[in-house]
Amino acid sequence: MALRSTDPVVFARDANNDLIIPLRKASGLEAIVILVRTVLLLWRDEWFLNRGIGTPWIETEDGVVSELDAILGQPYDAAKIERALRPVILGVPGVTDVVQFRSSFDAENRELSVSCVVRTAFGDAAVAVGQAA
Repeated sequence: MALRSTDPVVFARDANNDLIIPLRKASGLEAIVILVRTVLLLWRDEWFLNRGIGTPWIETEDGVVSELDAILGQPYDAAKIERALRPVILGVPGVTDVVQFRSSFDAENRELSVSCVVRTAFGDAAVAVGQAA
């Protein structure tokens, strides 16, 4: 399938979202998976050029992420996590739907894991990330 001018193109990354060296381009479904993983790992208010992009993991002092919106540092609530992350995922260019969403919290290791299946024009793809609480 030929690459269209509207198809996402990014540098390839591994499962930890680290760049793969030597650099190579990723496009289509692979690029969308990388973009979804990146937006989930980006903490809202972390990137100075757009403080509103990313995931509301923790409350910020200046109120960009309020205590009510923060995910970490709160009691685990699967419904709240899905309500917070679904719009973040759907905001990624090329994602048309979140077909499946799961989250789990490991209290012993204080780790929140999120996995989802996203629907795109290129097909469905699974994405998984984990965050330390």
